[in-house]
Amino acid sequence: MVLLPRIEGARLLAWSRNLGLFLLGVVALVAARIWLTSDILVVAHANAGYDDNLFVDMAREVLDGGWFGSYDKHNLIKGVFYPYFLAVVHALGLPLMAAHQGLYVLACVAFLAAILRYLPNRYWGLLVFAVLLFNPVSYTESVVARPIRDSIYPSLALLLIAASARLALAAEAGERPSRPWAWLAGLSLAAFWLIRQEGIWIVPTVAVPLLYAAFVAIRRGDFDRDYRRVLMIPILVPVAAVLLVSLVNLAAYGVFRMTDMESNAFRDAYGALSRIRVENRAARVPVSREARDKAYSVSPTFATLRAALEGPGLRGFRTTGMANGQIDFGGGHFLWAIREAVFSQVGSKHAGTVDDYFRRIADEVDAACDSGALDCGPRRSGFMPPWNEGYTQALPGTFLETLRRIVTFHWVTHRIDISSGTDKNMQLFRRVLIGDFTPTVRDILGERTVIGGWAVSHLGPVSFRLVDSKNREFPQGLRQGLPSVGLFEAQSHVPGLRKEWTESARFMVDTVCELPCYLDVVIRGERVARIPLDGTVISLVRSDFRMHLDVHIPPSLQDGARKRDAFTKYYIDYTPWLAGLALLCYLFITVRMIVRKRIDGHWIVLSVLLGTVLARAVVISVVHVTSFDAMNTQYLSPAFPPGLAFVALAPILVFLRKPTGAKV
Repeated sequence: MVLLPRIEGARLLAWSRNLGLFLLGVVALVAARIWLTSDILVVAHANAGYDDNLFVDMAREVLDGGWFGSYDKHNLIKGVFYPYFLAVVHALGLPLMAAHQGLYVLACVAFLAAILRYLPNRYWGLLVFAVLLFNPVSYTESVVARPIRDSIYPSLALLLIAASARLALAAEAGERPSRPWAWLAGLSLAAFWLIRQEGIWIVPTVAVPLLYAAFVAIRRGDFDRDYRRVLMIPILVPVAAVLLVSLVNLAAYGVFRMTDMESNAFRDAYGALSRIRVENRAARVPVSREARDKAYSVSPTFATLRAALEGPGLRGFRTTGMANGQIDFGGGHFLWAIREAVFSQVGSKHAGTVDDYFRRIADEVDAACDSGALDCGPRRSGFMPPWNEGYTQALPGTFLETLRRIVTFHWVTHRIDISSGTDKNMQLFRRVLIGDFTPTVRDILGERTVIGGWAVSHLGPVSFRLVDSKNREFPQGLRQGLPSVGLFEAQSHVPGLRKEWTESARFMVDTVCELPCYLDVVIRGERVARIPLDGTVISLVRSDFRMHLDVHIPPSLQDGARKRDAFTKYYIDYTPWLAGLALLCYLFITVRMIVRKRIDGHWIVLSVLLGTVLARAVVISVVHVTSFDAMNTQYLSPAFPPGLAFVALAPILVFLRKPTGAKV
């Protein structure tokens, strides 16, 4: 009796020491993460009108006290969440990189808090936390350093997964659902829905745990009103957020929708044009020149767009090769091109005026199709290109390659990108975004221009002329016809491109001239473009040629990238093997669950993690096959947190021997 308090006191002391060591481990890992990423600078692609510049300009409108300004071709085209995120970050006085990195760390902490009490040992949770925290994609500069929505997309996905997992695990443990976790799930899903137009792929991530929690409660007989109210929060919050944004857009622009991507008229016009059958259909080109010519002949409204769509103004959107060697609008670019063409006719007016224009195009083309004036497929609406046998054949291999990239990490590299843009646009970025920027070409070079690059064309060899702002030529400052090993293989997807035209396609500029210096691009003896060498143009993809400029990054800026590459190597070396082990463990847990005849909450969580990865892989594979090259770090980034969580958790949950979950 006398020894009992001492025993309890000893246990309490041991518990406190263990908790202290655990928290110290969390703090140490976060500190290491801060050290690893503290030197990442903002990369400003200030001329990217539909990406970086669009989001920053929208944030400026919010900071100036408005909604998103007057209606124009850039308005209502992308979700509102990220511009508001930028505005809030600015209002709080936070550096953009600290906000991006801090949100991901917060998401990792949330996931740890969600699963910790349901693991065999809290130190297993610390291991899972470390694996997620040092996810290489979360500090890959091409994802997190730019002011684009993809920089926080993985963090929002992980927050939603954490909240959903907690609801499922609490139900399994016989606990009532927690309102804070339900609110986190609802707010995360709302943010997810308002940041991109593709949020539907994440719905099963929250729907499955909610259904499981409801199923367990019904079997236990405690699915009362309060229980139901809590489980409705993750559903009602995003619905309310969508309604609120749509109502504000109705008041501001006269249309009840989140973005113009939901416009029935826009979707119907795109669908009508893409249903036109052509003899020479190319992959990733839903509305080819042949289809457009047919549409011009039957649609007076669409014919008014001929000059804009076929002229030089929109050739930057022509990025996909045809079998005849021509470059046409790819699936990921035609919707921007036709939208710009329509705005060139109607100007910046009421959104309803633009809708009416698209409605007339849809009605005229569909009428011609239905009457037999055009050979067309069935009626359709939306931006998904018509499916064909070629897509069916390509999809399985593309899906497997997508999964391979998610698992292996071998293609994830950390490199410093330079900032670029006009002085006006760079001023906008520096006004809205807090933090240091990577240098521009002008910052790096100063008075002397030292820059290399390459250019290729399916029309023939490319040559160059170096001139200054007064059109004076400097042939002594230009070396061209330099060897370009491997360039043909990298650009072999360009139809009509010959290998001999790519073997000496590199050039080097080393001169002093009055900025900006210009590089004239010459094909078949004619100048086809004049490129300023002041950092406003780094890469260029046009219908007649492709070009990229290489800028030497000072070694002092590359030190941080090298240490991040060192961390990434561990993931490259071990993740594929651990992924295979995790799949075996998942199968074992599945069989064990079937034998016990109980639906295990831990199995639900693992299934949600795996399902989220597979869902993202399917979306990216379909887009890659049908529209544009989507198999890159930026688009795959939301799949990595759930994938790593699955790899870390599955082997741990094998050790859960106690029967859990609801009996079937």
